[in-house]
Amino acid sequence: MGLFFMGWKPGVGSVLKILKYDTDDPLTLANSAYNRFYFNSETQNLSYIWDKFYFSTGFNPGVYPGSTGVNGNLYVIEGASASQARRALVNQTVSGSDYFLSYEIFPRFPDMPIVPIYEAKLMDTFGRVRVGHIDSPSGNKDRVQTVRAYNSDICYATPGATGPGGNNIRGFRSIHPDLGYTGWVGRITNNEGPYICALSNSDSGGYYRALTCQWDLPANNAAIPAPDATPVAGQDMLRINPSVAILTRRGFTVDTATARQCIFTSTRVPNMCVMMGQTALIAANTSVYVPRTTDFPLHETMFVDTIVALQGLDFTIPAVDRTANKTGRQMKVFYKFDPNGITFSVEGDYAVYVRYMVYATSTDGFSSGGGSTLRRLDNGGVQIKRPGSSDANPTGNDILVDTRFPSMRVMKEDWLPIEAFSTANVVDSQYGSHAAIVNFDGSGQFIFPKVMCNWPERITQGFHQYVRLPGTNAWRPTNQSCVTVVETNRIVIHISPGAPTTIDTSTGSFMYNLPDPVGVRYYILSATTL
Repeated sequence: MGLFFMGWKPGVGSVLKILKYDTDDPLTLANSAYNRFYFNSETQNLSYIWDKFYFSTGFNPGVYPGSTGVNGNLYVIEGASASQARRALVNQTVSGSDYFLSYEIFPRFPDMPIVPIYEAKLMDTFGRVRVGHIDSPSGNKDRVQTVRAYNSDICYATPGATGPGGNNIRGFRSIHPDLGYTGWVGRITNNEGPYICALSNSDSGGYYRALTCQWDLPANNAAIPAPDATPVAGQDMLRINPSVAILTRRGFTVDTATARQCIFTSTRVPNMCVMMGQTALIAANTSVYVPRTTDFPLHETMFVDTIVALQGLDFTIPAVDRTANKTGRQMKVFYKFDPNGITFSVEGDYAVYVRYMVYATSTDGFSSGGGSTLRRLDNGGVQIKRPGSSDANPTGNDILVDTRFPSMRVMKEDWLPIEAFSTANVVDSQYGSHAAIVNFDGSGQFIFPKVMCNWPERITQGFHQYVRLPGTNAWRPTNQSCVTVVETNRIVIHISPGAPTTIDTSTGSFMYNLPDPVGVRYYILSATTL
């Protein structure tokens, strides 16, 4: 539990800080001492989830039947019509199987001026969310291994796109023409190859549901939308009473500030970590249970970041087997919430460790009926919560600031052009042929990077694919792969420019028909350890 400080700092204005140690001075402690702050509004580098969505109906062909037509059947999930749809879904039936194509059209969301980091996780019939998947060859005939951490892509889509990634509605460069849109969209996929961006319900136990979010962070080389201004004497930056809770960024006033000009409001809340840790080794085909440490129940749609390490190997995004013989080995890693904790489970041939961070936010909604906004907790801590939320049982969504829970900040971020990657930085050639090193001081912090690899018409994270020639065990990453090794004080981002895109199984030769990456956008997110 931290030291709560709320006051005025000369030259800065109103500040709100939570210090890990009560012997530190909130007005003189260096802002760079990240491991000594749970919350620091002065740095203005907190992270936010801008939009979150739980597709609870799911990819159910009984609700969204398919069509064998060239464009399948289109359904508007959110929006007044196809031409105004923010979220839409297509089901195309091919050879008796349903392929779902999802679209999240970023410019149609209110005040979304960027191509955001977009993440999607699939929830099966049993309520399990998959966070790691290795799909290996079965015997000597198969020559591709696919590894995923997320089930999402960001694609530049054009109606009627042709060429690799186009040619049919399922291609990652395609979009249903009735949507009347060309540009960047968020997509949900569990397809093996790089060309098709579609979801099938295989291994779902029925059909998948999806949990998606847009981070308020650009996935490409654009600037973070973080307005700043010069403080003016007498500006009211902080206001907390039973009807309002708002803290603005420097130079803005509570009476006129827009959402992005605020550190927090009732509707804009910094990501707050309520649980963090690393599991013991989870043996293949077993599970571990982690009891909750919060005073409020957990919800199945709470957002979680995970990093997986295969036994004896590095923590990587995604979890990659860099050993020589991959044939026939499979892995699926899941988490599942119940009100009192999280179950992490592993299926397949690998034992793994899971590093996890649980955010307070979910799609569960808000509570009501209370009168306190700033309050002291029974344990002596201090909490700021949404006005009108329950005093007895606030949800994670209601809490704006809490001395028990650290907020997630962007400790470091940058755009790395392709020229920043070198063969000299490679940890292992099975991760990639070129690498870039990002150093930082991770002491006293839980580190979770966001690494978005950019191609001309695709942006993705946590996707890796190996190919091999017939009759060999010489696996190599494709040029559509990106692997990040996560260490205590650095990450090493691997890509493979010049590598093949895939293998033509009919001829046994490599294919080079999708472009190399152009660069990587990374964010080092950190939370001070409890």
